[in-house]
Amino acid sequence: MTADEIAEWFVENRKQLISGDLASDEYPDDVRRMQRLGAPLEEIIQLTNDPNVSDSNAGGLMRLRDSVRDWMRERPQYMLLADLKPGEGEFPEGIARLLRLKPPVNAVTGRTRESGEPIISFHGLLMGPPDLEEDPGDQTFTYRSWETLDIAGRILLPNYNLAAFLKLSTEWPQLESQLMKPSRGGAFSQWLVMRLAADRKSKAYDQQGGVATAWQMVPPPLYLEGIKVQTPWLYKFLKNPDRIRHETVLRMPRFNLDDAEARALANYFSAVDDSEFPYQNIPQREPAYLDRKNQTLANGDSDYLSESWKLLNANVCIGCHSVGGKPFATGPDPKKVTQGPDLNRVHERLRPDWLALWLSKPSWVTPYTKMLNPKEEPSLLRGNRPIQTEALRDALINYPLLLERDGAIFYDPKTQTVKPASEAEAAPTK
Repeated sequence: MTADEIAEWFVENRKQLISGDLASDEYPDDVRRMQRLGAPLEEIIQLTNDPNVSDSNAGGLMRLRDSVRDWMRERPQYMLLADLKPGEGEFPEGIARLLRLKPPVNAVTGRTRESGEPIISFHGLLMGPPDLEEDPGDQTFTYRSWETLDIAGRILLPNYNLAAFLKLSTEWPQLESQLMKPSRGGAFSQWLVMRLAADRKSKAYDQQGGVATAWQMVPPPLYLEGIKVQTPWLYKFLKNPDRIRHETVLRMPRFNLDDAEARALANYFSAVDDSEFPYQNIPQREPAYLDRKNQTLANGDSDYLSESWKLLNANVCIGCHSVGGKPFATGPDPKKVTQGPDLNRVHERLRPDWLALWLSKPSWVTPYTKMLNPKEEPSLLRGNRPIQTEALRDALINYPLLLERDGAIFYDPKTQTVKPASEAEAAPTK
């Protein structure tokens, strides 16, 4: 159902909803989904509770529908097209963060085909090109959406398989190659991805998800770079690029920018994404913030940051990253492990809000990422995944302080004890 159709349903059934004669198991599937997402439906029902509006009062009914539509428009967290999947890192706290940093983009163009079907627009990453030898009607394009999409008032989260959504939908048309346009820039990366995926000597060759693996090996997209990186770090990087990603087959060239050019370019990325520059406030390092966290999350003599440091130095992150003085270990078959960036510079490179979103669900940020959804650690910070997401972020933001204060450690979840870093044991990765 579209948002308009949901609003129409509430208005048409308002008398039964107000009297309580309509049981919730009789609601349409999409309204029941709103319930599961935590929507206070009683607020919507009260919006329709106007005894002065009769069934024959067209103007009054339109006013009620508009009120319901406005309510839903202001609360996109309840208008998702699919239920949240906590097992895959989807929680209300993460949704709130996502909607703030990547607010919904209207995908409905208002244009239609000759057949009358509406045309929707989106920015997607081509993950699976079609077999051009097939009949054009049978060719399948696999796109993953970069954006949070608003499709007629319903919200489709990033990284959704657009081809799958459109195939299941009876209201929206299928993808058509003649309507597709290439991205702005990135043609070389796209070519290199396909080359690496087809190269027998490449790590990406003959793997499940080989295209996604190949994307790890090419220059990254700069989509929303302004909300991702701290401006002072980007300025220094543009002046003197160094290695961040270990999987890439190319390095960032040095363009010999002077100070003014590097500063202008670093500020541009922030400005175009409407982000704060040239400096960023980092409240997660402030005593007032940490005092509030300690009041609720300290564990005996171990303060909040120490508990967060244990979490970061447990056995999950070290499977793919060098962290807390522990070197990355490739294992017996390097092709089966993706080495992520070293974590010792995250505190100066990434913005806190973006980092928290990334740790909530990485694929909401980058559709092809190999980064795993961090799983909750039951022995720390109440075993609460959303709390632990913020704790991981705060440990990374305060990394130099914690490395100096608490040292290089390994937290063993099995014994719930802190051990020397030399005894670290990485969890198996996939």
